[in-house]
Amino acid sequence: MINKEELIREEMKKREEIIKIFDKNYLLEAGAGAGKTTIIVQRIINHIITSEINPANLVAITFTKAAATELAERIQLNALEYLKGETNPEIIQRLKAVDKIFIGTIHSFCELILREMPFDADITPNYQIIEDDEEFHNEIWYRFLRDKEKEYKKIIDLLSKVNIDYKELRSKAILALENPDIRFSGYEDDDYKFEEIEKEFEDIKKDYGYLNIEPFKNNSNLAKLFRSILEEKQSLINYLDSILKEYGKEEFDIEGIFEKVIAKKYWNLDNAHEYKNLIEGIYGIYYKLNAMVYNYCTEFINMAVDYKKERYRGKLTFNELLYRASKLIKESPSARKHFKNKYKHFYIDEFQDSATR
Repeated sequence: MINKEELIREEMKKREEIIKIFDKNYLLEAGAGAGKTTIIVQRIINHIITSEINPANLVAITFTKAAATELAERIQLNALEYLKGETNPEIIQRLKAVDKIFIGTIHSFCELILREMPFDADITPNYQIIEDDEEFHNEIWYRFLRDKEKEYKKIIDLLSKVNIDYKELRSKAILALENPDIRFSGYEDDDYKFEEIEKEFEDIKKDYGYLNIEPFKNNSNLAKLFRSILEEKQSLINYLDSILKEYGKEEFDIEGIFEKVIAKKYWNLDNAHEYKNLIEGIYGIYYKLNAMVYNYCTEFINMAVDYKKERYRGKLTFNELLYRASKLIKESPSARKHFKNKYKHFYIDEFQDSATR
């Protein structure tokens, strides 16, 4: 049977360790109202009293602005209480300097870093923080469509051939605009041109135009596609939708597709391999079309991202604050050295909030 008093003593022992030992890191997990913030306050005050730490070297990160205000007030009140009975002049000086501790949200801390080294972070010193990132990115999207029409006209013309309205890419473009650490990439080794795919399709029609359409089933859309290609011999533009739709339904399996589109009584035809070659050839068309469409879509979206970088260097969203600050610390040795010397100890109080600021 669990001894309740023993559990309480063990808990108090752990709390005592956390607020008095500063040469190792602690992760404290507990429910709302369990006293996590109280422990952080006590640990910070003890840290200042028992170590020769400059309060300006301490950072306390909270989840919300309201939580930051509350934490600052609690640290100030605790410092005042200790000052009443403190006689050591050095400790008194440190306790009086608790207002030098940085206390704020992760976004405000990142802003502090960027304001201090804007050129190293490749941003303008007087940058503006955007509160409403949704409205901001919608504005960028529509201005991009207006300003860069000549540059992307070739792309949208190609997308229109496969019945993709470039305006429907808005949600993907907004996602890319909102997340500067993400860049959409296409099929890097598969740079297919529509004209080349079109010629390959014509060659397939020419090479297999002699095949009898009788073996193809009548109740399969994919079989109907092959019938039409062999019988009607229309240009690729007329089959784009069907090829992309039918081949995109399942993983390519030449034997499986053969049995799906060819009536069973024809499976053992002497030239069955030629029907399989046709199936494989049209799959090649599908693969290249799919790669081409994806590449053009990603190129179009990345054009919007590049447009933002060119025109809006002086405006940062909350996401970009995090990204830019992280990038600065990762990529700049001088920034790492500077901030490592300036901020030596971090306290993270997530509180129990779920707000995004």
